[in-house]
Amino acid sequence: ILARKLMPRIEVLFINTGLEFPETVEYVQKLCSDHKLRLHEIRGDSDFFEQAKIFGPPAKDYRWCCKTNKLGPMTSFLAGQYPRGCVTIEGRRVYESFNRSSIKAVERNPYVPGQTMLSPIRNWRALEVMLYIHWNGELPNPLYDEDYERIGCWLCPASMQSEFSRLKESHPNLYSRWNSFLHDWRQKNDLDERYVDWGFWRWRRHPPKITEMADSYGICLASWGGMKKEISLQAVRGRSPCGLEYSVEAVLTSPQNHPFSNVANALGMLGEAKYEEDMGAALLKTDKGRATVFANGHIMVIAGKEEAEELLQKVVEVILRVQMCTKCGICLKNCRRGAISLENTFIVDHERCNHCGKCAQGCIAIDEAKKILKGIGAG
Repeated sequence: ILARKLMPRIEVLFINTGLEFPETVEYVQKLCSDHKLRLHEIRGDSDFFEQAKIFGPPAKDYRWCCKTNKLGPMTSFLAGQYPRGCVTIEGRRVYESFNRSSIKAVERNPYVPGQTMLSPIRNWRALEVMLYIHWNGELPNPLYDEDYERIGCWLCPASMQSEFSRLKESHPNLYSRWNSFLHDWRQKNDLDERYVDWGFWRWRRHPPKITEMADSYGICLASWGGMKKEISLQAVRGRSPCGLEYSVEAVLTSPQNHPFSNVANALGMLGEAKYEEDMGAALLKTDKGRATVFANGHIMVIAGKEEAEELLQKVVEVILRVQMCTKCGICLKNCRRGAISLENTFIVDHERCNHCGKCAQGCIAIDEAKKILKGIGAG
């Protein structure tokens, strides 16, 4: 509505992820037809359900599907359709999530050359959006009148659990397909039936309250990363779902020979590391980027494209080095600052460590880690 006041026949970009509600697709097409707007319906080549067999169901803290089904197709479309650049007007708002709380009115996307993004309603509240729509004689997506608060992909883990119950009534076929997939995935990973029925699948790293509830009912919230015995690394790359930076989200399956606290400690060799015990996560900040590493094997790296790939590899090497440490003592000799000690695995004294990386030279475990990474295609 705002854009049409400046340019009556704007071009509308609709990313049809293949997971949209049928009502949403129909709504977009009818709206553009009624107002004679030029609609570009962008579809990706990704098969979500095949991808989900590899990465598992997407989660609130691991939305790999945003890259494969949304950001990837969008980037390809803009590069081909607008080689000289374009301006996209988006409806993102600061009240939608913590990650979106810092969006600006005008931003350039450094990973899609020539794209400038405008967010004219970033400070609007949901009520103001709805009032503005009706004030201008339009109608919102009809699903808002069907007890859906959030209308995105119909299986999005960010939706409320109550909306999945509603999906069973309003779209039984869609619900049945996703529910069947989730239970197949649950059975393969030997999880409690309530893991799906109660919505625990919606997190990779469960919040404390969810963990407490599971404990009180005797439900085991097994780490997804520990469900496979072999070492593997699966990664999704692209623009960060709620921002402009490049990101890599990965799941590393590795031996669990030592507590995650040892991993968090060792990450301090790469930069400034902070261990959040309640979250089961380590937050790493370096000169080239930042990373969040979870005890369940989930790794999220945000940095420039080349820097992100390099940081991911270093993080994975450190994790494998901790878990496969042979206590040979080579690292102690290489560290002239006395920042390394040995217990069940190597321990780093952060006050003495200057991040030089010399302790890795000649390390048997890290040499093995590099061979593994080469074999599983870490890059």
